[in-house]
Amino acid sequence: MKLSLLPAAMPSAWFNAAQWVPQEAGFQPWRVTPELVATARNPHFTHRASASAGVRAEVKTDANALRIALAPSEPDEEERLTVDVVFDGRLHDRFTLERNAHGTPTTTTVSLPGGPGRLEVWLPHEGSVVLNELSLTGATYCQAVPSRKKWLTYGSSITHCIEADGPSQTWPALVARKLDFELYALGMAGQCHLDYAIEQTIAGSDVDAISLCLGINIYGRGSFDERSLPGALHGFIARARAAHPTVPVVVMSPLISPPAEEEPNVVGLTLAQVREIVREVAQGFNAEAVTYIDGREIIGAAQAEAQLLADELHPHSAGYGFMADRLTPHLAAAFDVPSAQSPLEVAT
Repeated sequence: MKLSLLPAAMPSAWFNAAQWVPQEAGFQPWRVTPELVATARNPHFTHRASASAGVRAEVKTDANALRIALAPSEPDEEERLTVDVVFDGRLHDRFTLERNAHGTPTTTTVSLPGGPGRLEVWLPHEGSVVLNELSLTGATYCQAVPSRKKWLTYGSSITHCIEADGPSQTWPALVARKLDFELYALGMAGQCHLDYAIEQTIAGSDVDAISLCLGINIYGRGSFDERSLPGALHGFIARARAAHPTVPVVVMSPLISPPAEEEPNVVGLTLAQVREIVREVAQGFNAEAVTYIDGREIIGAAQAEAQLLADELHPHSAGYGFMADRLTPHLAAAFDVPSAQSPLEVAT
């Protein structure tokens, strides 16, 4: 007997999807609703908002196998698409979808221990997919997981973590596991520009904690100059606060990026100047409401060579693990939760 975990059959199993859009043979998750995505009028933003980073099913079950069928929603894209299956906090299986010109689904069957435990199926964080099937066999029960505090985190590629080995090993996923949070990940690689669509998504989300990693895409694209950036940052943070007046907010400035620190961008701002503006704006709020973290405290000059890729901007997969370890106590203190240590176990 098969038990379906498709969102139409068991919506309580799914997390991190703002909307599931029916497709010809399945469902496509969007982290921001298509209606809001349309307000950005930008195909790159659309591409990132439809990526399934953080989208996952979580249930308690004793099933002995799962079957999953996934297809890339954009067959011509070159990004790998990696699925993680986690059981009781241990990475149980990982596989990559095969791309083809027709977007044909990849169907995979994964054997499970068969005893009671917590099953997590993480959809690919790198790009967007259509879920055609997710079903369990051999289950005598399948239950929703207990509710947890909800944490929304927004940022750039360094929050999206495409370079991570798998979707359960992004730094937001690792921190959420350590702090026992329900994660809503809004990493938007190359697209963290304080968009209205994100502002409205934050405002409309039921959350207990918010973190915003701001500045690196603004520097890279020259989205705002010295005159416009402070007001844009203040307004974005203030509207998040107004929507959630009792929810703690953390604002983190960019990690170190040695080539960019003193290099003016197209509007004349260096990364060091952008970081200083983020600091000034964040610290202009009541310290009990908004906590500021200097990104260089997480990965700074002393850690750059060991934790960053050759581009001297993005962490490698182990670097995201390092970030999670460094960020966990900061976020635990800001969100007033125990800094529990429940790392993802990865078989070697």
